[in-house]
Amino acid sequence: MAMLHSLALAALRAAIEIGSVREIERVIRWWRSLRGGVHDDELASIAADLIDQGMPDLAAKLARAEVHRRERARSLYLLGRCLELARGAVHDEALESFRRARARAAQEGDPNLACAAGVRVVQLLAADELTAAQAVAEAMKIDRAALRGAEESLFVDAVLLGSTSRFVRAGALASLTDLARREPAFCERAVILGAQHADARGQALSAVEAERLIALLRCWPDERQREELEARFDAQRRRARELATSDQLGRALVEAAHRMAAQGRRSTAIAYLREARALGGP
Repeated sequence: MAMLHSLALAALRAAIEIGSVREIERVIRWWRSLRGGVHDDELASIAADLIDQGMPDLAAKLARAEVHRRERARSLYLLGRCLELARGAVHDEALESFRRARARAAQEGDPNLACAAGVRVVQLLAADELTAAQAVAEAMKIDRAALRGAEESLFVDAVLLGSTSRFVRAGALASLTDLARREPAFCERAVILGAQHADARGQALSAVEAERLIALLRCWPDERQREELEARFDAQRRRARELATSDQLGRALVEAAHRMAAQGRRSTAIAYLREARALGGP
């Protein structure tokens, strides 16, 4: 059987070399019928060659044949990667392939591949605003210790900053701080991501997030720029507190105006409403 595997793989490379789509499809059908043997690295290399030759659909066909022949975490992951590049609407199929790859990798005891498949799931979901919340939920499942580098860590933190939980967002900011300290080459990107998050949240930035953000800003390498960032953030927080206080006072005045009106004290109610409007209230 090993000899047949070698012959089929050689025939597939030869068909790619001459650019015969018909012959490539014929060999893929042959490969699908063979049993046994593990050829993950060579199949990944052949799929890459097909993609480089402008034949991503055939790469996906080869990956599907391998999943049919021997369904394993790596074959499912390869299928997902090929489907991402194939023509046509295969987004859902790619997503399902990565989910199955993640589950199978966990069964096979391969945490690194499970993490890699999980990251691909998050990337596909995060690319669509309609599934952004699902992306956050999937990102929370990822084993951070198995991430393959700073780039993936930065991406996962960026997704988690979109969580509805202030504690999850604060955790992402803390992770960015660790990354900035551990990987100087990614320090600026981590700090900028945190600063953009603060700008986007504005008054809604929670106290626990603000605390984590201050620690992140202090990682900025240039001392003068770091002081400017901290001063800008302090000013933003003071303004937010002032606005929050004004908002609370405005609400209290409006409630008091309603009470005065109910008691027939119309002039007092009007005075309270004018004060509330001066503070930016209704």
